[in-house]
Amino acid sequence: MCVDVVKFSRSEDDSRGRGPCKQIKTSRMVRLSKHRIEVAYNKITKRATSAEIHSLLVHDVGAIIRSHCPMNTGFWGKITVDDRADLMDEITTNFKIDFEDPDIKEYINGLYNGRYREFKAELSKYYKSCETHAKALTLPPPEMVDRDKTEWEWLCNHFNSEKFKNASSANTTNRSNKKNNHRTGSRPLSYIVEDMIADGSKFPEVAAFEVTYAGKDKRWINEATKEQHEKMVVKTNEYLAEKAKEYQLPEDTPLEEIPVDDPDIGLEIMTSVLGTNSGRRIRGLRDSGATTKKVQNLEKELEVERAARKAADAARIETEQRMQSTLKNVGQKFNSTLQSWHQSLMQVGVVIPPFTPFSLEDEEEDEADTLLD
Repeated sequence: MCVDVVKFSRSEDDSRGRGPCKQIKTSRMVRLSKHRIEVAYNKITKRATSAEIHSLLVHDVGAIIRSHCPMNTGFWGKITVDDRADLMDEITTNFKIDFEDPDIKEYINGLYNGRYREFKAELSKYYKSCETHAKALTLPPPEMVDRDKTEWEWLCNHFNSEKFKNASSANTTNRSNKKNNHRTGSRPLSYIVEDMIADGSKFPEVAAFEVTYAGKDKRWINEATKEQHEKMVVKTNEYLAEKAKEYQLPEDTPLEEIPVDDPDIGLEIMTSVLGTNSGRRIRGLRDSGATTKKVQNLEKELEVERAARKAADAARIETEQRMQSTLKNVGQKFNSTLQSWHQSLMQVGVVIPPFTPFSLEDEEEDEADTLLD
């Protein structure tokens, strides 16, 4: 018997239950704020700077894939360029994204690719839950009911092909051989590292490793992972001991009081224990071996930008001061002329009110009061 694809994708002990995202949360946020959600991009972690916005993007991209993406191609990359462009454009309904930046475009494209594969995997599980290929053809899952029936037929034939079965079997074997299964869901490791930095960790990558594979309750997924973390802790203590000697600190100085001046040391310790070669990328984390250089380059760019902004502000202030000085001179000349006319009229016997100097500042204040009223 075929089962509902959404129910099938949940674990049996998940009592909370959660259906597919329908962009309701982001639509409500945009409606209340009257502004689209702006996506700022971190060029080091290659993700949105905000973990919350990244999560919202993932959910909404998933909703778009489930609702509108053609599934009769097998792969996101095989969908026509025009169709992919239309699907990616849909995310801009609730998000403000600079698609002119190739890095941001690649990031969003990666989200679509990931959600496409995830949805296809759920459809594959649904297909396998049916007793026969013939029965699966006649009982499409809820997400495919309102689509052209040829899409589900194509998928059924695709799932029934020897090529797909062999690839699926190989993937199953690879997953079973995976040494470390993390406990933090789909949240990227880079965001967990940022949390550790915010908490003041001297070795945020090592701390993030513990959270990822042991959780807050310190229940390690296996002994091998626990031993890896213990080796990392030994290396962090050795590093701090060396730093204490370098700074000539007293022997009884607590480890937490020893300064750490290398922002990449946590990453280096973790990769040395895990056996990751220098320069290779850890999934969900920044590029090891190149981080410091990237940060330095970004800091230089920011310094140039700050200098340019400071110069522009100085030029603006100078211009405003010149304008104020000019207006003051004009006002003085104008008042001098008015006062001269006033005295001339009084001398010939014209009855006029006392002379009151004209002030531009008074005019500006009156205008501001009018706007406030």
